[in-house]
Amino acid sequence: MRGFWTCLFGKYDDDAVNAFIEEEGVYFSNSMLCFGGSNDANDHPRRHVEGCRSFIRRQIEIVKPDVLVSFGDIGAWNVATILPKHNDDEVLQRLAESEHPLREMKQMVASGDVDGGIDVRLSDHPMKFWPLYQPARSQLNRFEGDYEVLRRLVGV
Repeated sequence: MRGFWTCLFGKYDDDAVNAFIEEEGVYFSNSMLCFGGSNDANDHPRRHVEGCRSFIRRQIEIVKPDVLVSFGDIGAWNVATILPKHNDDEVLQRLAESEHPLREMKQMVASGDVDGGIDVRLSDHPMKFWPLYQPARSQLNRFEGDYEVLRRLVGV
């Protein structure tokens, strides 16, 4: 998670991370709890991820985050697939139906269709959803304002 904090704060600082966590409260989980075999995320078929979707949905319902962040294509797809059942949102639908949802997100941000988090609800709890590339790949693959938007959403 060091890469995530570095992207969020612009540099890694234990004190800043600890202060943020203490002040804001942070919960990390993995939207891909059901892997199949390999440690390489590119080897995980979506059917393995689908097996844990109800568990992920329940975690989100219990935690009730203000901001929900997913990492990577499969994470973005999985979370976007959970949320459309509770939201009438074309952006979520496009992410849920895409083979490469982060490329889709990049196009929607570039075209102005998305500019500051996706307003969603789950079990009547409102939140912002913001899918991101894996922090380790954030320098290679980005969409305009990805971490800048997240900084605004979480008040950094």
